[in-house]
Amino acid sequence: MKLAEFSVKNPQFTIVVFVMLIGLGLSSLMGIPRSEDPIFPIPTFAIVAVFPGGNPNDVEQLIVDPLEKSLKELEDIKRIISTSEDQFGVVSIEFIASADAEQKHDAVLRQVNAVRSKLPKELLSLEVIKFSTTNVNIVQCALVSETADYKTLEEQARALKDRIDAVPGVKDSKTLGYPETQVRVSLDLARIAALRIPLNQIIGAIQSDNTNIPGGSVDAGSRRFNLETTGRYQSLEQIGATVIGSADGSVVRVRDVAEIAWGHEDKTDFARFNGHRAVFVTATLQEGKNIFEVREGIYAEMHDFAKGLPAGITLAEGFDQSRNVANRLNHLFVDFLIAIA
Repeated sequence: MKLAEFSVKNPQFTIVVFVMLIGLGLSSLMGIPRSEDPIFPIPTFAIVAVFPGGNPNDVEQLIVDPLEKSLKELEDIKRIISTSEDQFGVVSIEFIASADAEQKHDAVLRQVNAVRSKLPKELLSLEVIKFSTTNVNIVQCALVSETADYKTLEEQARALKDRIDAVPGVKDSKTLGYPETQVRVSLDLARIAALRIPLNQIIGAIQSDNTNIPGGSVDAGSRRFNLETTGRYQSLEQIGATVIGSADGSVVRVRDVAEIAWGHEDKTDFARFNGHRAVFVTATLQEGKNIFEVREGIYAEMHDFAKGLPAGITLAEGFDQSRNVANRLNHLFVDFLIAIA
């Protein structure tokens, strides 16, 4: 009653306070980060190791087991789950909910770095991934074409990804929906037989120098041999120039017994946008950023990029999380007006 009586007797002061509260609310509404998913720390991490040529047993014994042993030294662990597959392994570690996510992230990095020198030198990559509620796509667009080859679509998707990565507020962007580019080496079996060069000798020569090109395969008639990336190739010409032996006093190179060309991995899944062949580019939001501002920056880059696309390729706008956020804010504002009416 005293508060009500004071407000009635001091109307000017009451109006000023009321206006200030409205201004504070509007300022908070305009300034707070906006996204669909709540932001809170998750003390869960995944260590992903890529080991070219390794079978599940090798991955488990040489990589996963040493990582698990090192991680088990940490405190507040809830569970550790590991998976070993051909050429890669994943170790997931989850801490109790009350653990500080940032401190545990630093601790996991220390343990992984401590054991890194004990892992095989052939290990291609070892990455610690931090789980986060912001690892959700806010934008997904599609490069659509029924005529362009996948290599062209991949190049365009990667070019768009680079531009989206540079937009302020973008945490990460990814490309997907196309088969990985590989190198195909098709051997002339009759020529190899005439030169009396063992097939394993050819494959070994290529594998020993192959690192900076995507892995691929050697086709020998109806048989195919996968290549492991463990050397220094940077172009098809360098592959062709690789010495594989000698015959009749002359040096024999890969190009003398094989046809070398770019190809793609065998495709097991297909991406479609409204029923048409497509590849996708996605983007995620940094913590604490305004989804509407970041979305406008992404769309500006997309529209500018679309102007330079080759004939036969179109850029289509797909998922846009900001629309869901806008709808929810509109409903919230309407509810607020109804409440004060």
